[in-house]
Amino acid sequence: MAIRDKDLVANEYYHLYNRGNNKQKIFLDNEDYDHFIKLLYICNSKNQFVFRDSIVKSKINAFDFERAEPLVSILGWVLMPNHFHIVLISHSFT
Repeated sequence: MAIRDKDLVANEYYHLYNRGNNKQKIFLDNEDYDHFIKLLYICNSKNQFVFRDSIVKSKINAFDFERAEPLVSILGWVLMPNHFHIVLISHSFT
């Protein structure tokens, strides 16, 4: 997986997308979609966590997880069986 080597520019719009190798499915069932959406929510923070320990073992809803201020505003997303798109705007951290 590629890692961005430059910070996002504050208050700019970004279109993120990714696709499975050789157009293979990356979401195989509804649980995969649900897990991705929960991670999208929780990972939008500077806080570190272990999903299995913080969410699964604690038996809490991922959307009730105490996270820090979001890093970006997610304006829209679409999840398809073999790819996804996310449109976001970066936040200004001063």
